[in-house]
Amino acid sequence: MMGRIIAADTAMDNETIERLRAKCVQDTKKTNGQISFRDALRFCDLIS
Repeated sequence: MMGRIIAADTAMDNETIERLRAKCVQDTKKTNGQISFRDALRFCDLIS
């Protein structure tokens, strides 16, 4: 449900989505799937 809400409210082109997906795959491999919400916000430049 959260995924659908975010998708409905997000305007991204396919290139941006693919770059984000690649970044997520890299981060997941490096962190063994342990990415905090704070780290995700930092990636999106929403917090410093």
